[in-house]
Amino acid sequence: MTITQLTYFKELAKIQHITKTAQFLHISQPSLSSALKSLEEELGVKLFDRNGKLLVLNDNGQLFLQYVEKALSSLETGKTILTSSAFNGIRPVRISFTSTMGYTLIPQLFGNFYKTENGRRIPLIFKYHDVNKDVMNDLITRNADIIFSFSVHDSFSFFPIVRDELVVMVPEDHPLSRESALSITDIRKNETFYENCLSPVAVEASVDLLRRYDYVLETFVKGVAYIEGWYYEEVERTGYCFRDANYILNTRNPVDDIYRFMLENREHLENINVNFEDISEKPTMYEKLIKLPETTITSSFD
Repeated sequence: MTITQLTYFKELAKIQHITKTAQFLHISQPSLSSALKSLEEELGVKLFDRNGKLLVLNDNGQLFLQYVEKALSSLETGKTILTSSAFNGIRPVRISFTSTMGYTLIPQLFGNFYKTENGRRIPLIFKYHDVNKDVMNDLITRNADIIFSFSVHDSFSFFPIVRDELVVMVPEDHPLSRESALSITDIRKNETFYENCLSPVAVEASVDLLRRYDYVLETFVKGVAYIEGWYYEEVERTGYCFRDANYILNTRNPVDDIYRFMLENREHLENINVNFEDISEKPTMYEKLIKLPETTITSSFD
């Protein structure tokens, strides 16, 4: 029995799908199946029952999972202690932040810090989340020493490091354009000032292309995000997601047929997100997408 086998088992117990677990772990499906088979043979019991394409944790698996999680957690604690020793007895400072801060703010701040004497001496461990409440939870549960957050908590000390100016953009002929300053109550009517939408032609061409593949799609209408209903339900059931699961469940609205939804809202569709579980497929699809009419393609990866 190896740590690798236990790690694979823990993730498979959460996702309950061989192919998707293998993708999540960045290993081949046969490697995962072989590790599970070896583990079950050593234990002398089955840990899962098969239900179609899904693997369902049985009573043996549920019991074993409790001990696996405790064992892996203890090993992680030991690793942290040894890591501290590796840094000449200096415990690393754990820093948590939202993923959006990781693009510019965090690299700028700590790029300068690393140039100082303390920066070269004090080890840092970085961790990011998609949603701010998970960053805050790291501090509350003592899984972070310092966080960078958009909100504050009464139990902790917070210091502002960046102040952003909020601006309102309106057409030149709008009544508010004559004002030199506004209060938030001036725009409380939920009025739409401007829509930057895909053209109906672009929506139709995108739907025609994307129907041929099996990617998870998201789309936005009037600032509201929508996702395929089957995927939303799977994230809700398994907690497995290409992004933070809570972020998807709290910010996306499920629709039964994403393609039909996009066509029905072709006049107000703001953008379409194509999510790749296997990032190696992105270059080929990118070449197809850039040929679509009246579209602008952006990517989260280089």
